Amino acid sequence: MSVPLHLYPHLRIHQVFGANTDVGKTLFTTALCLAETQFAAQGKQVHYLKPVSTGPSTTADARHLRIHAPALSRTSTLIQYPDALSPHLAARKAFPDESQNIPKDHDVQTGISSWIGETAALSPASYSALAEDVTRRHVLYLETAGGVHSPSPSGSSQATLLRPFRLPTILVGSPHLGGISATISAYESLMLHGFDVDAILLLSEPHGSERWGNSEYLAKWAEERAHHGLRFWSIGGPSRLPDSSSSIWGPPPEKGSNSDEQDFEHMQSWYRGLVNGDPSMEPSSADPTATRGLLDVVKHLEHRHVSRLQNLDSLAQRTRDVCWWPFTQHEQFKTNDDVTVIDSAHGDMFVSYRSLSSASKAAPQSSLLSPLLDSSASWWTQCLGHSHPQTALAAAKAASRYGHVIFPGAANEPATRLSELLLGRDQAVSSAVAPWASRVFFSDDGSTGTEVAFKMAISSAEARYSTSAGQTGQSLLRQATSDAAPAAGAPKVERPSTSSYATAQTSVIRAPLTPAVLGLRGSYHGDTIGAMDASEPSVYNARVPWYTGKGAWLGAPVIRFKDGQATVEADLEHGHEDEWDLISEKLGSVPDAKAKLAWQMPYASLSDAYNVAARLQNDPLADIYREHLRRLLRRISEEHAVVGANGSGGFRFSALVLEPVILGAGGMRFVDPLFQRVLVDIVRDEGEEIFGMWDDIPALSKRGEGRRTPAIASSGDGSWRGLPIVFDEVFTGLYRLGFQSPSRSILGVNPDILVLAKILTGGLVPMSVTLASQSIFDTFTFAGSTKVDALLHGHSYTAHAVGCEVARETLHILGKMEQQGDWKHAQAGWMRTSPSSPNQTPEAGTAAAPIWSFWAAEAVESLSKSEKVRSAMALGTVLVIELVDENGGYASSAATDILKTLRTQPVRDIIGEDASDADFSIHARPLGNQRRYDERSRLC
Repeated sequence: MSVPLHLYPHLRIHQVFGANTDVGKTLFTTALCLAETQFAAQGKQVHYLKPVSTGPSTTADARHLRIHAPALSRTSTLIQYPDALSPHLAARKAFPDESQNIPKDHDVQTGISSWIGETAALSPASYSALAEDVTRRHVLYLETAGGVHSPSPSGSSQATLLRPFRLPTILVGSPHLGGISATISAYESLMLHGFDVDAILLLSEPHGSERWGNSEYLAKWAEERAHHGLRFWSIGGPSRLPDSSSSIWGPPPEKGSNSDEQDFEHMQSWYRGLVNGDPSMEPSSADPTATRGLLDVVKHLEHRHVSRLQNLDSLAQRTRDVCWWPFTQHEQFKTNDDVTVIDSAHGDMFVSYRSLSSASKAAPQSSLLSPLLDSSASWWTQCLGHSHPQTALAAAKAASRYGHVIFPGAANEPATRLSELLLGRDQAVSSAVAPWASRVFFSDDGSTGTEVAFKMAISSAEARYSTSAGQTGQSLLRQATSDAAPAAGAPKVERPSTSSYATAQTSVIRAPLTPAVLGLRGSYHGDTIGAMDASEPSVYNARVPWYTGKGAWLGAPVIRFKDGQATVEADLEHGHEDEWDLISEKLGSVPDAKAKLAWQMPYASLSDAYNVAARLQNDPLADIYREHLRRLLRRISEEHAVVGANGSGGFRFSALVLEPVILGAGGMRFVDPLFQRVLVDIVRDEGEEIFGMWDDIPALSKRGEGRRTPAIASSGDGSWRGLPIVFDEVFTGLYRLGFQSPSRSILGVNPDILVLAKILTGGLVPMSVTLASQSIFDTFTFAGSTKVDALLHGHSYTAHAVGCEVARETLHILGKMEQQGDWKHAQAGWMRTSPSSPNQTPEAGTAAAPIWSFWAAEAVESLSKSEKVRSAMALGTVLVIELVDENGGYASSAATDILKTLRTQPVRDIIGEDASDADFSIHARPLGNQRRYDERSRLC
């Protein structure tokens, strides 16, 4: 849930934090309010808000403000507890038997936001927004309670409570012994939570009796951070000496005069001096700002406010001038209003800035900031929400401990512990991401992670297959009719025998056939060269001259949900019209050219369609898929095995590469998991017979039965079989689809190589891991191997400690959420279509885990019944709405108008309901005629 956010041209807002209790927070807030009213032209309004206060109302901070700054326009306390305790204890004591009455953080945030919004609306706007004028711009000071991390009524940190607003911050330092450490610690805590600290204020010690030296130290410390906009002031006021007419400048006077009126006058005198300074004294070297008063402070705060407006208002144009956006046609961004300016992000929301020119067309007192739902999870990287305090702290810890250290031949604790966690060797964690794997290879992102996977797979397949049985491998000329011996002096290496074809001694001379992959049409594995070549020609690579697709890509049936009916169906694709003939014939289905469907099969529910274990036993499609794939794979093998007379063509298939369950960026297609499972099984069980060895290619039979090959190697040792299986779970892995491992929980099968990224680091920093089985690792490391036999791939920031530490923290948080049942409510909404318990996560080969989604089943069904929707599908955090469009695919523009409406109008206005929790817009990116949304693992 979100709340309205606040940045105004006409109203300057500051929140005042303290390094601790009893540091002068209320004193400085009062003095700042007095300074604002003193340096004010007619009509300027000054406001004060205390969200949470504890203690008797007679000593409340707001009462102190009303007494000493009576000219304030509005002064309020939202929550006042009678006991002078920490807010969480005071709230508990106020409601000892009614804990449900203790306000949640969102309740407090809503109250704060409403009060600020009302204040902004009451403050007239009638001057240039970017003119620095402390006398005219209205101002609001929000005073916090206690220290930076003092608890809110619910028990969360106060810094966390106020983080959604990210108001410009004033920190009141501690003047006491130990105050240097307390002040710096408070500053760093605020920085870690994403706040901008504009000023640090410190009550000065009495002149001539500086005992602790806090001012001198902190002044030099703050000067080193001036480039962040930070300024430091140590300021005091005049206190009359006992039995004397003279005064000393420093802390406020102690109470104890003959009357309350005299105490009040002494305090007022101190405030006047604090505001105006002591013009009769020169600043001392020990305390260079002690006598200047608060005018400079107010001017600095005004300057920072205007600078923020200027920076945000120019950000769109500056970005258009210097940045090159990915996957973006710049020609479509003709004005600055077309650019989404993001001031910050928190939880599920961007904090989006609306330009001053756009705001001028709306209500003059409206905020320039608004919440914008990050519906694509920032390209599917988010899972815990933006600016999560635990992952931010993990990153800071690793950065401070290591920075970055080299990884090859070295060890750092975060990398090793993350690897142990992923492989199931961390005794403190009950479940492993990939217990079948033996090694973890680190890289930078999903694309480079798949590059590594392809190198692993291709090298492993080549080591096993690129030899004649019992003979050293021979290289063929790129002609169908001539042979050539290996080049003189060709190096030999010793590799362990893993196949009936392999011998201990093989040649590193490459066979003439080009290494290639098997995959599915619509796949996408990244934008580096090797990753691009592993996908079929598409809009992604159409304009890339060096693209040379190296593979064969099969059509795949998809699951759609339309009018409340789940179906498995195959699309008719241009150039592949006959691919589904066998299945159509077996099912007795007639292709529908108008609907562009080759065949369809209905299912009682989505859960039935995703129950792969049951379908393998009972669904007629399982045997039909087997027959279809055997025939198709043999045909592909034969078509690509022959090298033409001109040396062209010819593939040696080295890996099966799949995105389990969903083809992501290639179209958000929900592939029938049974099809993927049968494909994996056939490649493993029959791949060696189908694809055979490479260096000497037997003649093909006239009947097209494929190569004649020796017996298939035994798989009893746990080695990969057929071809190495690569699962690209960059998008789908790590709970994106509701399961830690969608391949294990839905397909019921493990790969030989697995690529993970995106969610891995909680959306904070780039990192990818490629996990491999022992038999894959053994390809590169064996008795007698040298450096040239190693996997010669790496990145400057391989296994960087920051990413590893953040990844461990992310996986810990996600695992804890699963164990605590944080998602049970969402899972329960899908139970009506699933006979199993949502807590079951079966191993490979057992009963399937029931599918579920954070998106309500009723909402998905309702969407599926829209005339404009071809299909609405949801799994885990993902919701995909496929629109009816004649020109489907990535190049389609069907979603453009919808996107503009979502981005520019609040959801409340779109749905036509006055919902307090729908006061946000939606940022989304289309995939052609498809809209996809991603709900974070933490529901709002």
